[in-house]
Amino acid sequence: MKLTIEFDSNYVGKRKNDLREKLATFRLFIFGSIVLLFCATYMVFWDNGRVISRMDLETGYILYAASVIVLVMSPFTLIFTKTNCNIKGMMKFTFVKEDENSEYCYELQTIKRKKPYYEIGKINMIVPKKHYFILSSNKGKSYLIPYCELSKDDKEELTKLSDCIKQLRIKQTNNKES
Repeated sequence: MKLTIEFDSNYVGKRKNDLREKLATFRLFIFGSIVLLFCATYMVFWDNGRVISRMDLETGYILYAASVIVLVMSPFTLIFTKTNCNIKGMMKFTFVKEDENSEYCYELQTIKRKKPYYEIGKINMIVPKKHYFILSSNKGKSYLIPYCELSKDDKEELTKLSDCIKQLRIKQTNNKES
């Protein structure tokens, strides 16, 4: 199986997609902070007939500190979240699976910092969103692939690839549990 997708990284709507991704990360941090705050409050104040030990109080205070740290970090996610590794120009993805038992791989060819850039990696997950796909690699990098730059066939193929990778991850998880 081989699928090649090529698009311009400076497409119309790029800023909106970047902002959507940054705001999603920001909301996740805010939500995490609120959850930690509620857990800390429960640990420290809600006794309801139970005996609050010294360990419960210390754990509650640690959770309070963690919630404050996560809350303070949340605005920085807006500043430091990067999409497509600041690549400018054309991006060419080639998705490859050589045989039935192997992992799905990708090859990225582009220009980065005015030099040819080539990257090969394994696909961790492809997540379809409302306006784009998010490709996550095993190297910890994420790439946005916008719908507006894809043909209908490419969208269908990427959706199929996403489902295949999801099933492969489920199968691998089940094999580890057995």
